[in-house]
Amino acid sequence: MKRFALALLGVALSLPALSQSSDSKIKAYLRGGVNYNLSGVGLDSGLVSAGSIARLERPVNGWHAGLTVREQRKDGSYLAFESLYSARTYTFQGIDIEGRPFDETLQSQSVQLALSPGFRMFKLVRAQAGINALFELNDTFQSTFSNYQLGYRLGVGLDLGSFTFDVALNSAFTAQGGTWNGLPLSNRPSEYLVSLGYKL
Repeated sequence: MKRFALALLGVALSLPALSQSSDSKIKAYLRGGVNYNLSGVGLDSGLVSAGSIARLERPVNGWHAGLTVREQRKDGSYLAFESLYSARTYTFQGIDIEGRPFDETLQSQSVQLALSPGFRMFKLVRAQAGINALFELNDTFQSTFSNYQLGYRLGVGLDLGSFTFDVALNSAFTAQGGTWNGLPLSNRPSEYLVSLGYKL
């Protein structure tokens, strides 16, 4: 896990050296935006054995902010490294084993590191696909599941002067199981990230 993160950081740190060649250059952007959750944390699995009945599991849309660095080449290809802080929340409502209603919130706060090769079309539009690693920071969420998940990222973007607009799909390869407040859960995060960036 840590080796993968170090490998991604190593690639990011090597990008300035790559940009010294005549056919490439480095661009860095500050980015921020919103997360649109596509899935919950698998509340449906194991509820009978937990003895609780959940009436509602609601993933709440979150936000993200961070830095994107792109090593761009004259042939239109590029390699992007992204480091983002991301926050998302899940709300659970239902009835516990003693018949009392419950309303609980589980929050995820994570650092996402992504490495994505891509290409540029018509000078303005970009498309990319790559690997995304999520490192959980919230102690409660981390003790329920794990502090690390690996997944994929697909995205498109638009560059207009100093501004960049991106839409990306992040999804984990596999689900992680865990128990929280007596409820067996399964977590496989999947979300759209819509963000606006400004060139440094």
